[in-house]
Amino acid sequence: MPASAWHSRLPALAAIALIVSAFALAFAWTAGFLSPLKLTPAQALGRVSDDGQEWRMAMNSFPFFAVSSIEAFHEQVMASTPLPDTGKPDPERMKAFLARHPEAARFAEWAKTAPWPTSFANTTHNGINTSRFTSHDGDKRHVRCSMQPQAPFVAMTPQQRKDASEDFLSQDLVDRLAKAPLRWDMLVTLAEPGDSITDPSQEWPADRQQVNVDRVVIENAQPQATGPCRDLNFDPLLLPAGVDGSEDPILAARSAVYSPSFNRRQSELGHGRAAEAAGATPAAATGNTP
Repeated sequence: MPASAWHSRLPALAAIALIVSAFALAFAWTAGFLSPLKLTPAQALGRVSDDGQEWRMAMNSFPFFAVSSIEAFHEQVMASTPLPDTGKPDPERMKAFLARHPEAARFAEWAKTAPWPTSFANTTHNGINTSRFTSHDGDKRHVRCSMQPQAPFVAMTPQQRKDASEDFLSQDLVDRLAKAPLRWDMLVTLAEPGDSITDPSQEWPADRQQVNVDRVVIENAQPQATGPCRDLNFDPLLLPAGVDGSEDPILAARSAVYSPSFNRRQSELGHGRAAEAAGATPAAATGNTP
């Protein structure tokens, strides 16, 4: 598959991941749940409450990650970097990267054929990294979470994809919320022996036990640039009691990277406000970033 075709799919996938991460900020959980023997929906639902704790859950529209390690992700970023003269990635470098990482090639094939949803509201969002839940009596289970929309999935037609504006998903979200709240069921998938805990590029078998533990209701949306999400660090390891990150090294890496990134954004905002107060034009407004 041409590298440019795969690369063109990534912005839409990334946009979905960003929006859903913002949706999930309101989750609050008490001190863990899940028994290693049997779990019923009633048992799980008794463990969910709103006590002020936050879970800044990172979720994506794709069902598995493109790479299996931090090193592979760095290689992917380097291979995807546009060349100065063409504005596109080096196809030979991308080809070599895919040859070294068959899991990335598998993701590229999935992205090539996966249907595009017409709305955030009918998209399933997946927590591709594994978490570890702990029950009151100390039992631990590895799990992966997902958000299943109550709205039926509808795929975009080729013409719709051609005509779609850059913000059509965001505008569709605003339009839908003006009519009614949107809902997703939160599903927890339980790992079984042999399921990969440390590699998010490996899907778990479809027959794994799933438990519907709660429901997420979105009533309104705000622009990222001016809303409360702008000043939040989307650290996937900011977790409530009873929930821990797994041994997946990508989780720790994301947490480590997001912190300085957040600090830089805040610093840029602070400098911009100071410049405005002094009557100067902020660098960001002129397209010149520090």
